[in-house]
Amino acid sequence: TATADGQPLAESGTEVEKYKNVTFKATARDGYYLDHWDGWEGASAAGENDTVQVKVLNKVSVKAVFKRLYPVVFTSNDENKGTVTAKVNGESIESGTKVREGQNVTFTATPKPGFCVKDWKGATPQTAVPQKEPMEATIAVSGSITVNVDFAKIMRLTVTPKIQNVHISEEGILTFDEVPGAVRYE
Repeated sequence: TATADGQPLAESGTEVEKYKNVTFKATARDGYYLDHWDGWEGASAAGENDTVQVKVLNKVSVKAVFKRLYPVVFTSNDENKGTVTAKVNGESIESGTKVREGQNVTFTATPKPGFCVKDWKGATPQTAVPQKEPMEATIAVSGSITVNVDFAKIMRLTVTPKIQNVHISEEGILTFDEVPGAVRYE
């Protein structure tokens, strides 16, 4: 909306007397935010203020530039096995938060003791999986983001090697059985 001396301007292109102040108010629709103003000297100083005042010195075109907000959703396959968190500009966000286009979201997957990060869906971590330590993945927002991290139980495997045809005596002496077709080296 635009007003001059407190009176609303009917439409875009309305002429206003020179040296009058015109107040512009920008209101973002759901899913958008005011990124910046454009079109007159001093527009960059207005930043993201939703209301600006412009003194009419010459013909001027005032433009409010809006950009998208995108939802960022992140989940764990089982909160008892591990958690997923996210930050934008160092600030924690909740799953479902709408984030500005172009911002970076850093996701952290933290397995609980006895579990590991098994797989990421929707993001590529900075290290390979599986990992038993916390892992991060960063995404630049250009659309809706959904990240799911799978955690799994760490399995312990004990391997006891067995060498066939070899015997170890109590004194630590190795003896080998003759194996048909084998070549013997001395």
